[in-house]
Amino acid sequence: MVNGISVSHTPFKAYTMALTKVSYSLITGAPLNVRDYGAVGNGTTDDSAALNAAATALQSGQSLYFPAGDYIVNTACVLIRGKSNISIFGDGASTRLRPTGQGTVTTKTNFITTLAIDQCNHVTISNMVIESKGENWGDTDAYSGLAGGDPRTNAIINYGGSALLVARSNDVTLNNITARYCGSVGVVYLTSSQNIVVEECFANALSLGY
Repeated sequence: MVNGISVSHTPFKAYTMALTKVSYSLITGAPLNVRDYGAVGNGTTDDSAALNAAATALQSGQSLYFPAGDYIVNTACVLIRGKSNISIFGDGASTRLRPTGQGTVTTKTNFITTLAIDQCNHVTISNMVIESKGENWGDTDAYSGLAGGDPRTNAIINYGGSALLVARSNDVTLNNITARYCGSVGVVYLTSSQNIVVEECFANALSLGY
């Protein structure tokens, strides 16, 4: 009772909330983070769908970040198509994109390209390791008779077995990229593109490819 007025007191309760994931998604202008789209990067989980969800969400003028991790790409090429003024980057050698079961097979076997850039302009790809599956895992030459444009490019994406494809794109810079393993034509395959700059990169086909 205070000055004849009845006053009730509700005990104060402290509430705490655990922060379970660090995300850039609420920061205006921050890069998209593939982890926010379900990518795990643990070296065993197939991250193909999650990485493609992130690639689809990427808009012109944005960046896509691959934090340190071992991202498995087994079932679908990570495809970035029709974007402009974008940056794709990782944490150097600790960011790795690859399929499982790398090695050599004795007969040509269709296999996806790991990362593909198609019909894009003003692109930078930097600070990551990109690998394919290995010798004879891919057969780009089998589709050399296809018409140019979509049929030929889609064949390389889905069956070519390169680590990195840059197709029908302009003003692309590759910086500090390590590319390894080649299924057929090239570990890094550049086609129908202009103004490609390669800086501080290393490529080793580890196969009969180049």
